[in-house]
Amino acid sequence: MKEKILKWTKKLCLILVLTIFFLPILAIPTPKYQEWIYYPLPSHTLKTLSGEKINIPSRFPNQNYLILFFAEKSPTSLLQLMEISKISDKSPDQLAILLIHLGKINEELPISLNSNIHLLYDPNADFTRKMNIYTVPTLLLLTKEHLEVIRSQELVSSDQLLKYFTLERSRIE
Repeated sequence: MKEKILKWTKKLCLILVLTIFFLPILAIPTPKYQEWIYYPLPSHTLKTLSGEKINIPSRFPNQNYLILFFAEKSPTSLLQLMEISKISDKSPDQLAILLIHLGKINEELPISLNSNIHLLYDPNADFTRKMNIYTVPTLLLLTKEHLEVIRSQELVSSDQLLKYFTLERSRIE
């Protein structure tokens, strides 16, 4: 009987110690957009497919930005491209959808570009480094005031993006 009591006492003490140790760690608030982050778009020129050099803030003034940083060899990047192409016609008017390819484009992309989607490339990843992007695909949603609303390195479905636009449109604008 004493052995059972001693065994349960050890387990209880272990649980108590682990709870006391991990409870403060679990109570730390994560920065999952409890407040928005001001993230100005750096002044940098990027190339379009036609070779034209553009500066994003000056080319798309007073617009919200949905920016996808991607690489053509990444399967997740290609899936994210497909999801963004599904919402391009349904997105708000004041939204610039920018697809920023890292490096040069060697293969044809599996999406059709329309007037709402702008394909740019960052051959040396200079702009990408300035934006602190280290993983592809990375999806950013910035307001016209350059407040970062979303930064996702996971696949975001078109339904999730549309839901976000319909629920949070007033908050972005």
